[in-house]
Amino acid sequence: DQADRSLGYRLLASVLRSRIFAWIMSAMGMNGSRVVGEALAGHSRDHQYSEEIVEAQVRWASEIIGTGGFDVVIANHTHKGGLQPVGDGLFANSGSFGLGGSWLQISKDRLSVISLSGEGHTVEQEWIFKGQPSSTSDAL
Repeated sequence: DQADRSLGYRLLASVLRSRIFAWIMSAMGMNGSRVVGEALAGHSRDHQYSEEIVEAQVRWASEIIGTGGFDVVIANHTHKGGLQPVGDGLFANSGSFGLGGSWLQISKDRLSVISLSGEGHTVEQEWIFKGQPSSTSDAL
């Protein structure tokens, strides 16, 4: 969420990360805090993120990769899953498990965006790291 610089999001994030909110959630117990968490997640699912936020995330990832210290930046927050080359690296967004069921699967030789489909799951996009056996996927 570092790419979302909107005032509304910054205010919400500061409240949700505060000690007071943590204390309230703790005082509400497991069931009460679950209800609040699900309500917040529902609000997040219903919110349509603009392409501006996705583009801001890609710029943010590009800055991090451009420092030379990182090859891959993994984020979410926009609920838009995908793998995107950025400079000499890769920007990976896990998507949203709550919205259609997508997640990022990480192994020693690849990153995969997986989504639920019917009774199983589908590899939507895959990135194989350099030096690994090649396939039809891109290589980093």
